[in-house]
Amino acid sequence: MDIAATFGQLPLAAHVETDCFCPQCGYNLHTQAVRRDPRTQILLTRCPECGRFHPAGHAASASEPWLRRLALLGLVFWISLIISAAISAAFAQGAITFATLDTLTTFVRVADAVRQSPGYHGAYYLPRPKGEFADWPTLYTLCGLTSLGLGLIMGAGSVIVCHHWRRWAHITMALAWPAATGLFMLWLWHIASYHWLTWWGLPYIAAHALVYMVGSLLGVAFGRPLGRLAVRICLPPRLRPIMAFLWRADGLEPPVRD
Repeated sequence: MDIAATFGQLPLAAHVETDCFCPQCGYNLHTQAVRRDPRTQILLTRCPECGRFHPAGHAASASEPWLRRLALLGLVFWISLIISAAISAAFAQGAITFATLDTLTTFVRVADAVRQSPGYHGAYYLPRPKGEFADWPTLYTLCGLTSLGLGLIMGAGSVIVCHHWRRWAHITMALAWPAATGLFMLWLWHIASYHWLTWWGLPYIAAHALVYMVGSLLGVAFGRPLGRLAVRICLPPRLRPIMAFLWRADGLEPPVRD
C-alpha cells in the first residue's frame, strides 16, 4: 500500500500541538494532522510544502530538563506580562477618569472656621466644580474615545491571548474589570475630595466605566476576526500556522496556503 497516496484517508489521531519545522524545507508543522501508519503503528505527520513524512514524537536528550526549566521561566514571565497588562488597563482607565475630574474642578482655599469645625480633615484647599466649562465637548470627546479605545484594545487582547477561555469568561471580564476599577476610582475620589464631591463625580466615573465596557465588549466580539485579518495581511503562508489558534479557537480550519 502506497502510504503517500492514502495518507489523507487514514484515521485522524491528533494534531501537532507545538512548533515543529520540517528539516527538508523549514515549513512549520504546527496544527498539521497526525495519522497512524497501519503497517508500523507509528504516528506520522506530513509536510504540506514538500510532502516529506515525519514522526509525530521526538527523541529526548540530556538538554530536555534544562529546556523545561527555561520553558517554566518563560511561562512565569508570560503570566506576569498578562497580569501587568490587566493592571495597566485599570490604571489607564483610572488615569483618564481622574484627569476628567481634575479638569472640571478647581481648588479653593477653605476658611479657617471650616477647617476648625469638628470632623474636618484639616486640608487648606478643596476641589470645587468650575461651573460652566467652555470646552466640554472637546474634553468629553477625547476622554470618551480614549476610554473606548483602551477597552477595545484590552477586549481584543483578552480573546487573542486567552483564546482558551470560554466566551462567557471574556464577557464577564469585559464587564467586571472596568466596574471594579470604577468603584476603586469612586473610593479614591471620595478620599481626594474629602467627601465633598463624591456624588458629584459619580456620573463621570460611571460614564468612563460604561464606555470602557462597551469598548471591551466590541474587542471581545471582533478581536479574533481582526487578528485573523492581520495575520493574512502581514504574514506569508509559510508562517501562518504559528497563529493557527486564532482559527481553531472559533472552530475554523486554519488556512494552509492561499
